[in-house]
Amino acid sequence: MVARHVECGVKAEHYPYVAEALLPAIRDVIGEGATDEVLAAWGEAYWFLADILIGKEAALYEEIAA
Repeated sequence: MVARHVECGVKAEHYPYVAEALLPAIRDVIGEGATDEVLAAWGEAYWFLADILIGKEAALYEEIAA
């Protein structure tokens, strides 16, 4: 996934835009089950994974530049 993101030019500053679109979409799909607590958990999970990807993508961008 990291290699594909780098190939496509994904940057750390793109992740907040994805979160802004993803969480409302989850609310739409889940409906009444999308309580504030459920959405908070999804947001936490998203940012947990995003932080890992951001770090690994930054390292790969640096490696490619070197």
